[in-house]
Amino acid sequence: MELTTDIDLSNNLVVQSNDLLVAVCNMTLKEKQVFLACISQVDSRKTLEEGERFVLSVEQAHSLFYSDKTRSNAYRDLKAVADRLYERSAVIRLSKNKTLKTRFVQSVIFDDETDSISLLFSDDIKPYISKLESDFTRYKLAQVQQITNKNTVRLFELCTMWLGQADTPYVVKMFELDELRDLLGQLGSYRQFGQLKTMLTKAVQQLNESTEISVKVAYKKTRARFTHVQLKIERRLPQAKIEDKESGGNAPKTTENPTRDPNTLDWVDNLTDMEKQIISEQAELYINKKGITDEKYRNNIINKAFEERWGLDAWKKKSKES
Repeated sequence: MELTTDIDLSNNLVVQSNDLLVAVCNMTLKEKQVFLACISQVDSRKTLEEGERFVLSVEQAHSLFYSDKTRSNAYRDLKAVADRLYERSAVIRLSKNKTLKTRFVQSVIFDDETDSISLLFSDDIKPYISKLESDFTRYKLAQVQQITNKNTVRLFELCTMWLGQADTPYVVKMFELDELRDLLGQLGSYRQFGQLKTMLTKAVQQLNESTEISVKVAYKKTRARFTHVQLKIERRLPQAKIEDKESGGNAPKTTENPTRDPNTLDWVDNLTDMEKQIISEQAELYINKKGITDEKYRNNIINKAFEERWGLDAWKKKSKES
């Protein structure tokens, strides 16, 4: 494969199987960044060729992940990644209570002449990043460019996966504390609730500031102890769409505000954006009032709310009166 070390990768899609996305791994942030940058060069629709390598140059890494750092930092970090990445492994849950432990890469080369690193993915990892037809998650590499914490990257990927699996405008997830630690790859860490809350607060804050995902966190008690974490996850509206929404749908449709009218029907579910918001709010009110914590039950309630158009009759009546 010809080395291409000057191509902008930020608009590349990172596509990986959901089984790989939730796998237990022990990568550092810099290792994860290199791994994702190389995955973004894989055509997930095709089978990987034997011996096909994927390259990331120091210049590309600097452009992607070092907005306020120097080239020498990128060179140092990339060389350190080359030394360590071969040792990193994933534990992937298979069917029938089986698990697969495998290296991410078969080999790593650091080339001093081109200041670049090249990866050859392991055979066991290839089915999770190539020839994918279902149960995968994808996002632009640019979404994780500004993230400086590995827990935030992990949370972003999980939230993107959950949103992709949902049939509703947003998704609410409820986890026991250890379940969340496990999902974040931190089962043996942050054992005190205060430590876990601090870690999650920082991750959510950076996720909300740096990506298109918006997350709100609530903590639930059983008797006198915090036992559960609730995450409400949705995609952030583009700025132009927010301005249109705040103006009551009357903002002019100019090149600076190219969004559609929020009262336009969605051809998929025959609902406007405003109607979707009203239904979602009614479902959330019901869920909170009843104290429902079971995830499957919550999702059933949300689906039922959309099927029955909760709150729309009252809203339309109120709109006519005003």
